[in-house]
Amino acid sequence: MNHDDADNERALFQMAQSDILWAKGQTWQAANWGLLAQAAVVGMARLFAPAARRWPDSKLFLLMAVTVGLLSGWYIARLYRDMVVSRDRARWLMRALSIDDHPTVVANEPPDATRGSMFSVVLILIQAFGLGVASYYYTSDAICSFFVGLVTASLHIVLLAWLVYRRPALSNQE
Repeated sequence: MNHDDADNERALFQMAQSDILWAKGQTWQAANWGLLAQAAVVGMARLFAPAARRWPDSKLFLLMAVTVGLLSGWYIARLYRDMVVSRDRARWLMRALSIDDHPTVVANEPPDATRGSMFSVVLILIQAFGLGVASYYYTSDAICSFFVGLVTASLHIVLLAWLVYRRPALSNQE
């Protein structure tokens, strides 16, 4: 390996580390904005359609809240996948550069797609709880609200696992 290749790989390694940190920060932002958007939908319902507390009149607002909840959960799952891919890329580059360890990646550990997954799962559960609270506002039915939150959380956790285990493989990893 010549000097230019080593410099390029080192720059790519630094970019992979930056990608991990960016995705983690963006995940917090996605969770915050998702909850804020769900609260805004409930606020719009209270302001523009006071009758939306009853089920037949609340369909539009409930659909908007579910859409916001699904999109924010999908984005959180996608950002977690990006963190896993960046960690894989950094690990591969660490081996190529003979770097032993780094605070965010250890070179000799096997790829672990579940590392840090609880962070995203907790944020998804918070999103699902927010959606459950919003749906309770519209339906006044605790059981229905519980199932809306449970189904949303389940969908997002399955999506998170699917996205991570379907991530692209790096060529020439070994």
